[in-house]
Amino acid sequence: MKLFSIIIPAYNAEKSIEECIDSIILQDMQNYEVIIVDDKSNDNTIEKLRKYKDYENIKVIRHTKNKKAGGARNTGINSAQGDYILFLDADDKIIGNSLTKLEKVINENNKPDVIYMGFQYKTSQNIYLPNEDSAPAKRLAEWEFPNVWDVLWKREFILKNHLVFEEEKYYEDFMFYYQGVLASNTYAVAPFVTHIYTDDNESITRKKTLAKIKDYCYMTLKAMELANEQEEVYQKALLKRIEKNAYWVWIGTQKLCEDDKKEK
Repeated sequence: MKLFSIIIPAYNAEKSIEECIDSIILQDMQNYEVIIVDDKSNDNTIEKLRKYKDYENIKVIRHTKNKKAGGARNTGINSAQGDYILFLDADDKIIGNSLTKLEKVINENNKPDVIYMGFQYKTSQNIYLPNEDSAPAKRLAEWEFPNVWDVLWKREFILKNHLVFEEEKYYEDFMFYYQGVLASNTYAVAPFVTHIYTDDNESITRKKTLAKIKDYCYMTLKAMELANEQEEVYQKALLKRIEKNAYWVWIGTQKLCEDDKKEK
């Protein structure tokens, strides 16, 4: 059994997927599997992936229907065999000897449910390192957006708690992240940068549409329902996040109105 299952949703990722995969291949350890889920791309993503057909630890799964990142990640989870799951976007990359360093954190912390990781933004020198106090309430309150890719998840923990992604929706990782953090009994921090995260205006989640705002509202409502079920310390932390969600709904709606005026 492999230590890591690295799950990569890929949709029209021809420009970045090779750099992403190569960053994994160049790691100084090989105790991993890579599961790339092509979410019915209509560019040359599949052609790019053929370069890796002879790599035994790289598996490509093709969707016959576009299910967005959530559906692709669910497919990856169902296929994964590793002890820990790392979610990576197709335009991101792992740096240095991150997998070896993460293996050390796993062993030093008696194989925790989750490990919070640091990352660097591709477009700048800005880095994010998780707070040393990563108890669930603190974690929910400290980071502006819920990102499943800055957490290393124990696969057994995911399956035991029936964590799944919303399919065919944007912002699909909100509930997976919230429920996962709340369910974790053991956790640790990797106080170093493990991967480069691409965050620019070309990102699919950056382009505002009515459908995306609708999905954002849907996820925020589900978060409110989850908060209602929690004890006070977790409820307050979730409500702080929901307040930020509501702000971004307002910003997105405002941007749509501005774009509409420009078009007219």
